[in-house]
Amino acid sequence: MPNHLSFVDGALVLMSLPRKYKKHITFAAARDVLYEEFKSISILVDLMFSTYPLQRGGDENIKLGLENTGKMLDKGYSVVIFPEGHISKDGSIQPIKKGAGLIAVEMGVEVVPMVIEGIQEILPYCKMLPRKRGTVTVKKIGRAHV
Repeated sequence: MPNHLSFVDGALVLMSLPRKYKKHITFAAARDVLYEEFKSISILVDLMFSTYPLQRGGDENIKLGLENTGKMLDKGYSVVIFPEGHISKDGSIQPIKKGAGLIAVEMGVEVVPMVIEGIQEILPYCKMLPRKRGTVTVKKIGRAHV
């Protein structure tokens, strides 16, 4: 569960992992963003990052997303979820969506908190192209079994 600072955070997490883990990773993608707002590229993103839709809105029924998450876990995948539910405008940690805790507690999975640093200077909030070169770090900041 990494923080969320840019549109490329999934790729950054994937690039930071050892090769042996990459084929067992799937990403929960915000249904309203990837599958509605960016629908034209959703198939490509699905193929590249093994994504599946997860509802994130307060008024949305999260049941389907939780069922999809359970299916992926049952298949042996590690699931990457951005628990804030949206990209941070200023780099600060945003409130965690209720589904993230539910997944950790009810599905009994190990949670690996991660922090992404430096991307907001390279790729500012809601920009699609980098503004400059720089260094990005992705690191594990702990481990918890809930």
